[in-house]
Amino acid sequence: MHAAHQAGDRNLAAVALSDLAYQATWLSRQTEAVQVLEHARSRTRTPAARSLLDVRLARACAVLHDRQGTQRALASAETELERMRPQETPPVVSWMSMADVNADAGRCWLELGNVGSWCVVMS
Repeated sequence: MHAAHQAGDRNLAAVALSDLAYQATWLSRQTEAVQVLEHARSRTRTPAARSLLDVRLARACAVLHDRQGTQRALASAETELERMRPQETPPVVSWMSMADVNADAGRCWLELGNVGSWCVVMS
């Protein structure tokens, strides 16, 4: 984080924070994860980075059983991904794709106990 901050690389910082938030989710610290992700999202302007942050936010919301927050975050992740332009996407988030959104969406719906919602999204 310090190196990303020193370099002024908000996208790298966003990826680092998304990983920290993901870890917080796994450690049953979802509220902290949500706060970190919302903070990071407010600081980046790259659609791919925002999509990644949104997907991680959806996972944290799902673990918190926040269905609306999960749906909102997944919809935003898809919208941001549609805005992604390969020539303008930094390498640190260039791997982000609809497959990543769909994989995490599936985990979210499983966490929420609603596989039917995931099947509708996928069709």
